Amino acid sequence: MTEKPMRSVLVTTANKVSKTLRSHIILLLAVLTMSTSSCSLFKSATRTGLSYQEEKVFQEYYFQASKEKVLGNTALSLQQFGKALEVDPKSHATLYQIANLHYALHDIDKAIYFAERSVEKSPEYNFWYYGQLGQFYNRKGMYTESAEVFYKMAKAEPDRRTNYMEAANQYINAMEFKKSLEVLEEYRERFGIDEESARKLEGIYGELGKIDKANEVMEALVMANPGDSRYLGLLAESYLRAQRADDARATYEKMLELDAGNGYAHFGLADIYRSKGQDDLAFNHMLDAFRDDDVSVGLKLQVIQSYFPFITSNPDMRDQALKLLGVMEDVHSQDPRVYVAHCDVLYSARQPRQAREKLRISLDLDPSNFSGWQQLIALDSELGDFEEMQKDSKEFLDNFPIQPLPYISNAHANMLLGYFEQAIYVAQEGLEISRLKEDKSQLLITLATSFYEIGKYVESDNAHEELLELAPNDDLALNNYAYFLAQRGEKLEKAQQMSKKALERNPNNISYLDTYGWVLYQLEKYEEALVYLKRAHDADPNDPEILQHLGSAYVKLDRTQEAEAIFKKLEEINKEIQSRI
Repeated sequence: MTEKPMRSVLVTTANKVSKTLRSHIILLLAVLTMSTSSCSLFKSATRTGLSYQEEKVFQEYYFQASKEKVLGNTALSLQQFGKALEVDPKSHATLYQIANLHYALHDIDKAIYFAERSVEKSPEYNFWYYGQLGQFYNRKGMYTESAEVFYKMAKAEPDRRTNYMEAANQYINAMEFKKSLEVLEEYRERFGIDEESARKLEGIYGELGKIDKANEVMEALVMANPGDSRYLGLLAESYLRAQRADDARATYEKMLELDAGNGYAHFGLADIYRSKGQDDLAFNHMLDAFRDDDVSVGLKLQVIQSYFPFITSNPDMRDQALKLLGVMEDVHSQDPRVYVAHCDVLYSARQPRQAREKLRISLDLDPSNFSGWQQLIALDSELGDFEEMQKDSKEFLDNFPIQPLPYISNAHANMLLGYFEQAIYVAQEGLEISRLKEDKSQLLITLATSFYEIGKYVESDNAHEELLELAPNDDLALNNYAYFLAQRGEKLEKAQQMSKKALERNPNNISYLDTYGWVLYQLEKYEEALVYLKRAHDADPNDPEILQHLGSAYVKLDRTQEAEAIFKKLEEINKEIQSRI
């Protein structure tokens, strides 16, 4: 069973406590030390009522238990501590260690039982015993009991701040806000106001509906720290939660008097002016916020992310996002994430070529970004820029020589450019390191096609056979193999079977329709061939290869007029293609 995470002090019930309040609950007391060795207090624990021999036996068991604990032998350690406890049932140190071990074994009930006994048997207050029990109560969801333990610790050690905070947090977990408030007010009286207590007090007052008191707490924090713009920011946020927008605006402006470039103040003002419909003023403040290099790239990218739903439909929002990214590039010029975001915005704005340039800059800064290289190769392919795809995939391959995808990309690019020998070389190298069927299939299809194009038909057929043995239902392989056989006029019955199999699963695939029609043509089944070739032509009336096949079928059927019309159209298309080259 997966262990539930411990809800220390800081972990509140999500479905019970407001988001604002939860945001103030932070970890104050680290999980109490479940050390692999006992602290000196426990090693030298004084026991009364034991004879010399009993004391000696006890120490032997305790030492052996501690040793097993250090070695990670939890069960053996627990066994030895148990024997030590039989000798001295009042040993609070032993009870503490046994509780610790039961917790390590995920037996929270036994852990609590022995932790309670360690507190009970200890003749005086012990920070570790109480702290352990408070944490175990928390783990069990016994938040009130946990709060009471930590409050007792606060009374025993009134100068230890964390005890108050732990008690307050556990009362929050228990939804006992008034008790938490009482503890925090005690804390404030003893230590004064600080950010941690102020945030908690503000959250609790907000939860209790005392908005004015919540603001007063943050105002007190500012008064205690004059000239600190960060606390002014917290006060402005508090005003906004109280719907005091004018006071929040005035506070942000005070922040700018202290620091004119404070990005967080500009962010706050941008939100306020946007809510009032003053979009131009809001955006100017947003630009100023983005100019502050103290504001994290992550926060700025979250803002950019909010623009994505509007980039294609709202030109103004698109232009704003691009301006903000331009500022980010000036301020964070060495952060590759900025250029990736710029690429994404440009691509969403249907500017793939410009997007590619930004992505390249990102990869220059961080060539280890595997997904970035994938995206770059996809952009090259989408742009039909196979020369760039060849160059980019070669660099991809240089950076990731043991990953199949760079080999697949580079081999494919070389094949598309007509560099078949190079495509064969790269595909064969890729096959040596590929393990997944999908990767091998793509490399074999490239290998088979490249061998065919240089007239090595035996090697091409072998590659297809290997691929179909690996993936018998690979429709692309079935179609391509059938087409190559049809072109050569060889093994036509086999070609028909393969082509028909692929077409049955993809009845509207234009390429598969053309292949099947051409196989039938080579089998001299011209009437049947014409049916499929016409369907392919109807779906793509300007494909030169389909026109050639259809015209040839008309010739065989002595339908001269229709054949002449098809070949005339083919001639016009070829002239147009040549004019563009």
